[in-house]
Amino acid sequence: MFADRIGNTIGIPGCCVLCLSIAWALLSKPAHAEAGSSEADTIYASAEDSYQAAEWQLAVRQFDTFGELHPDDPRAVAAQFYAAEAQMQNGQYSDAHARYRRLLQGPSSKDKESRIRFRAGEAAILAGSIETAQADLQAFLEHDPNDPLVPTAVLLLGKAYQSRGDYDAALAAYHRIIGQYSTDPQMPVALFAAAGLHGYMKQHVEAQQLYERLIAEHADYPQIEEAVFQLGLLFELTGNTSQAAEQWMRIHAEFPASRRWPEATYRLAQASFERGDFSTADTLVHRWLETDHSSGSSREMEPNRPDEDAIFRRVLYLKARIAAASELWDQVAEPLEQLITQFPDSPMRLPAQFWIAEANFRNGRHATALKQLEQLALLVTGRNESWVAMVPLRSAQILARQGAWDKAYRMAQSIGEDYPDFELLYEADYVIGRCLANYGEMAQARQAYRRVIQSSTGASTETAAMAQWMIGETYMHQKDYRNALTEYMRTLNYAEYPVWRARAALQVGVCHERMHQWDKAARWYQSVAKEYAQTEVGSQLAIRQEIALARAGGQRWKTSP
Repeated sequence: MFADRIGNTIGIPGCCVLCLSIAWALLSKPAHAEAGSSEADTIYASAEDSYQAAEWQLAVRQFDTFGELHPDDPRAVAAQFYAAEAQMQNGQYSDAHARYRRLLQGPSSKDKESRIRFRAGEAAILAGSIETAQADLQAFLEHDPNDPLVPTAVLLLGKAYQSRGDYDAALAAYHRIIGQYSTDPQMPVALFAAAGLHGYMKQHVEAQQLYERLIAEHADYPQIEEAVFQLGLLFELTGNTSQAAEQWMRIHAEFPASRRWPEATYRLAQASFERGDFSTADTLVHRWLETDHSSGSSREMEPNRPDEDAIFRRVLYLKARIAAASELWDQVAEPLEQLITQFPDSPMRLPAQFWIAEANFRNGRHATALKQLEQLALLVTGRNESWVAMVPLRSAQILARQGAWDKAYRMAQSIGEDYPDFELLYEADYVIGRCLANYGEMAQARQAYRRVIQSSTGASTETAAMAQWMIGETYMHQKDYRNALTEYMRTLNYAEYPVWRARAALQVGVCHERMHQWDKAARWYQSVAKEYAQTEVGSQLAIRQEIALARAGGQRWKTSP
């Protein structure tokens, strides 16, 4: 309905649009005629009874009958006025407007002229006749600039301008109320309307200031939680995530029955997740799911009501992401399977399927993961979301683990061709290096490993430490122990990855051994034995130290004069 649309323009439900000005009409209902026997009294009394009983169509017919039979009765003008009011209540806005305009042309409407002009403008708005409404409301404002309904008329005029796309004129009307009628009941409505329109026009500073004023000065405004929510969106839009989170928290804590609670709570959980506070994010997600917002069933939404099903899908997805980020891989699949089951047509279905496969990969169920990834690969052809490149990457990694080197190599090679900007391209290069090394192509394998080390996104990762160690291994396989030693020594620079440092430390000593540098080997093992004593190579270091010391002593004995 147009009433809904025009009401929502300024943040008032359509069913309440008439509340802007109708209170005075209901308080001035037609007075009940005193008991009498005249036909005029009887008809008027019946019309009045129908009016008060909200039998609007009947009241219109009875008031019209009264006017037709008794056109000279002093109540004839009032009868037509209340007939128009009944039509307004009944949604007959065009008919009501026509009746108000006829009353204004009559000779006996002076006592209600201001009210009739106002109601004519309102009826025109509700009927969708915006140009007519502007003329009627402007006439009302000029007729009696001191009428108490002037702020409401200005507000309606602003709505009319806004509905026509004349945003500057609409803002001027709203700001007229803000500047001149700060104590009028329409003040918070004007603040809300102006803030919303400034936001729509991407005038974020002005919108923020007005929302903050509304929240500070009119905490009892019926849609205060909507103002808080919109302020949160503005903060989020301008990069002020901490301030945005404060608004989500306020809605979460203070407005549990609000239509904005589900989305605000989700956004609060998402913000917690993004800053690494997985515990808080998980608590908020569970709280969301414990409410009746999580039913997941389709429901009819009231105007502008957020789609709770869409939020529910995001909550389920976030629950899985929290579990993944916390490395609780056994808890990843359940919410995603629920998402897929309840919302099979959701755009989140494919990424959900990927994360289920990822959970199986992380849990070591490689055969299951590979089957899921192969099925998913058929569905993501041509898609360019950032996660899509993970499908061939994980497939290549699993194939390499299974020793299916040819398939792994082709899969890893395709990633660079199909996704040249993929952030984890260095992971594909590592798989390529493994495959080439298996083929005995050590020089080419080293090139692939060096691409990992030189990657802007991979240089500081564990994969880079592994690649550096593997370069040493390629030289070791070629019995080039001097270069192997150099590369293993470089692996020691990866301080954040002690496993690979420990393995490299062992191999450095082995290189000295292979070059028959037993003194150097013994001294090396002695220098690193304590640092790596508690690692997987600790016992080997101790054993090889004893061997090297023995060989070093024997070597000295053999070469002594």
